[in-house]
Amino acid sequence: MGLGEEVELHRAIAPSHHLHHLTRFDCTFALSQQTADLLSAANMRQKLVAGSPLAESLYRHVLAMPQLPQRELLMAERKLQQLQQASSAAITHGGNVAAR
Repeated sequence: MGLGEEVELHRAIAPSHHLHHLTRFDCTFALSQQTADLLSAANMRQKLVAGSPLAESLYRHVLAMPQLPQRELLMAERKLQQLQQASSAAITHGGNVAAR
């Protein structure tokens, strides 16, 4: 198998792995109720669907939590900003964020 074929294989498999990991993060959060697990689920949603409205809602939900640890606060802020920048760029260029 050549390098080009390996890259194509990885691209074909990656979305199914993301979906698998998303399910695991959702279940982990359901059991743990830990903010870090909720952020992991939001991050995976963003990988599955660029500009995911649900990921954006989860980041905003985390940011609204009282007594949020600094590390999680910074991650949620950074990820929300990245999502918004990607969405703005896609809109500016006439693209459909969800179709990317």
